[in-house]
Amino acid sequence: MLFLIKMAVGSVLMAIFACPLAVVALNSILWEEPMVLLVANLAICDFLLGLTLAAIGLVDMLFPLQQSTSCAWVMFGSFAAAIGIKMSHLLLAVDQFIAIRFSLRYYELMESVVRLLLAVTWLAVSVHLGVGMVLFNFDLETAVDRYNLNANGSQPLKSCRYETVVPMIYYNTFEVEILTLSSVASGLFIYTAFVGMKQKARICARRSEISRDLESHSFFANYRAFRKLMRVILLTLLLDVLALAQRRISLTYSMPQVNGLIHQLRLALIIIEFWVYAMANTKLRDGFRKTFRCGLCCNQPTNQPTPPAFAISGRAGKLQQGQVAQLATGSASQASAILGPSVNTWDQPDEHSRPI
Repeated sequence: MLFLIKMAVGSVLMAIFACPLAVVALNSILWEEPMVLLVANLAICDFLLGLTLAAIGLVDMLFPLQQSTSCAWVMFGSFAAAIGIKMSHLLLAVDQFIAIRFSLRYYELMESVVRLLLAVTWLAVSVHLGVGMVLFNFDLETAVDRYNLNANGSQPLKSCRYETVVPMIYYNTFEVEILTLSSVASGLFIYTAFVGMKQKARICARRSEISRDLESHSFFANYRAFRKLMRVILLTLLLDVLALAQRRISLTYSMPQVNGLIHQLRLALIIIEFWVYAMANTKLRDGFRKTFRCGLCCNQPTNQPTPPAFAISGRAGKLQQGQVAQLATGSASQASAILGPSVNTWDQPDEHSRPI
């Protein structure tokens, strides 16, 4: 009956991550938002992880005795999806750094590279799947082979498990990659937090009207959203390290209860961290409200005055680069000459603003 649990959990994961993918697909205005594209990329990788988990259960049900090739495809697909998830986390860390460090130049910097970054992610996913199958066909030593040799031929695992099909050379490389990507992404998030604190102190020290209006609004909107992600990111890194240690130990000393607990925590965290990313973006929240016609997941719009769109957005109302530089460094009178009179307050961002 374990295969039914795998299929059920995989199906639940697919349903959870199909929801945001449907929202992005049905709202074409979101396709021009760099962070939304990165979040959708993460959702696709999470969806594929759920698909491979359900497929593992299906393989156990349909091929209980002879399943090596079919098991290898879904297992290497699962490993490739995990690499895609960690690379997506790293790209989101880069996105957050640019949003905090270069608030007014976010679109200028991200729009030129976001699709290239997405292509690199899926190239890595494809390479891991292809290389895994090539190594599998070379019939290299797996964890079960090593276990049987060390244990004088003890009863091998019969279900579709990574120990039965994944070569040790691939598995060891995969573990190093996962830990490296997780550590780099977490380190970049931590560094971004320090940059944000310094940026906050610098902005608070400035007293000109233009710094309060343009730079400070876009920065503080991004920084507030960023701080919500920090706890989840650090918890992810901790679980990655614990899972790595547990998997290495389990190769020689079985710990089924600990393994099950860590696996359940990681699946729960995959869901939590994705929705923290997704709900941190104002436009994506608006997309959910528009698609599902409810306000349960996001703030309702108000009639308060809103800042000009160019303050954060790279879309409507975009100024020339020279004008933005003049606004960032000029006096209040120079800003007024460019912007015209304004009585806007900054309590509520408009539909074009981009607090992440």
